[in-house]
Amino acid sequence: MMKALTVFLLVTYGAISVLWVRNSAFLFSKAGGVIWFISICAGFFLHRMSGTSSVKSRRVLLVSNYFMVFLAVLTMVIYFTVSSMP
Repeated sequence: MMKALTVFLLVTYGAISVLWVRNSAFLFSKAGGVIWFISICAGFFLHRMSGTSSVKSRRVLLVSNYFMVFLAVLTMVIYFTVSSMP
C-alpha cells in the first residue's frame, strides 16, 4: 500500500514539475496551488510513515519532497520579483 502511494506521489511530482517548466496556468491557479500544497504535505507524511520501507525509496521520496518545496519557494521568489518591477 505504501509503495503504491509513493509511486502515485512521485508521478504527481513529475506532473507538477512538467507543468512548472511549461508555466502552466493550471498549476498557478488556486486549484493547482492547493493540489501542489497537499501533495507536499502528503509526501512528508508518507515519508514519516514509511519507517519500514527501504532506505532507497525513503531517500527518493525525501529528495523529491524537498525539490517540490524548492520549486514552490522559487515560484514565490519569481512572483514577488516580477510583481515589484515597474
